[in-house]
Amino acid sequence: MEYIPILAERERIAEDILTNKQLMDKDNVKTYIEKDQESLESGISSLRETVKEKMAELEKLETGDDKISKGFKLRGMSSNELYNITKE
Repeated sequence: MEYIPILAERERIAEDILTNKQLMDKDNVKTYIEKDQESLESGISSLRETVKEKMAELEKLETGDDKISKGFKLRGMSSNELYNITKE
């Protein structure tokens, strides 16, 4: 009689596995990750621009000059730009 509870437990575990496989569809997960990545990159870009503006404001207060240093206008290269430079 111990055999029936074991079969029931195996069946329950198998159903859990199938349910989990159906919930974690690869295409959906990839889409969610890509959307999250875009959101993070957008947020980081926004923060970088804010820092540049604040640094320019700080420099203006310290020097009294409206002229912004060239270093504050620099921006990072995108992965596509870097790839295009290094592929040759």
